[in-house]
Amino acid sequence: MHRAFLCLVAALFLLPLSARADLAQDLAEFSDLWAAAPKNARASSKPLVKVAREIVARYNPADYPGQLRPLAQAYWVVAQANAKAKKHKENLELVSRILCCNVPGEWYVEGLVATGLWAAHICRETEKGLELIERGNELLGPRFAYGPRTVMYKRVVDIYLDAGRADDALAFVEECLRTRPWYFSSAKFWQEAYRVFRRAQRVDEARQAAKLAFMLCAYNEEEIAQAVDLVVQAFTAQMDVAAANQFLDYQQNSAKPNPLAAIPLPQLTANERRLAFQAAESHRQARADSLISLHLMLGEYDEALGMARQMLGAAKTQAELSAALAEIARCFKAKDMNLIRANQFLRYARMGKGANPLDNF
Repeated sequence: MHRAFLCLVAALFLLPLSARADLAQDLAEFSDLWAAAPKNARASSKPLVKVAREIVARYNPADYPGQLRPLAQAYWVVAQANAKAKKHKENLELVSRILCCNVPGEWYVEGLVATGLWAAHICRETEKGLELIERGNELLGPRFAYGPRTVMYKRVVDIYLDAGRADDALAFVEECLRTRPWYFSSAKFWQEAYRVFRRAQRVDEARQAAKLAFMLCAYNEEEIAQAVDLVVQAFTAQMDVAAANQFLDYQQNSAKPNPLAAIPLPQLTANERRLAFQAAESHRQARADSLISLHLMLGEYDEALGMARQMLGAAKTQAELSAALAEIARCFKAKDMNLIRANQFLRYARMGKGANPLDNF
């Protein structure tokens, strides 16, 4: 039934056959523009968006099974541009059209699913959102919710909660905790976990999610601010304002009490640990980040630091160097649960000032 719905939607909003141009020529032009544009700027490239819109308007992907990869890329470009323009209803129709085909399970297909779920949430088309979750799992398999930056976890949770299926939202978050460690360095992921656990009245796990948000979030101002806010929210939600203030005081003075210390870290069985580390090892883009996150989550700080130091030793570019330094700082943050020694390390590494706290990690 779900597949039938998607294919029905695919028949909508297509131009007459007489409007078609030479597909090979259009795709060649699109592919050249796609290759020339930086990956993170493709959706804002006006020439690329223009050609992609022409392709989406002219060609029904169901008629070109041998060209689904570049067609899906064109649909992704248009979907991203539509999302920026808040054309959510148009996106829901567009995403449904392309996903009724057997498109390859690449990152841009996950982006299409995530964009479609966001559109379904905004348009309150919950049933269509549930169908997209099912179709996304069919197309992507283990790569569903694979991209660290697609915030697929939030889209899925939103749809399940919109549908009144809180148990499915909880099951999905728990699955992410077991098999998607590439999300752990995102404070937004832990915000979603906290929201779902709170709704399920699993208070201990909600507080643990807030602690992990601070420990594991990426070492940058935005992520840390979001994590700090979540920790404060977790304490104040239980009317424990004193603990919230203690946490904030502890950020300035590590000699003061740390209320996060009383919240236990997760415990994994041997099989859960094996599966989690297998998942981390399998992720091409986020392997090191995922492995470090897992070690930190389990309190294995020396192992995490060892991996971060390997990154530092292997760094060949300024970007790689900055990423490695940030990972070492993240190890300090997770172990200390404040930023004091992490910032000391960054000052030493970048300016040579003060002592190197790595000597006494």
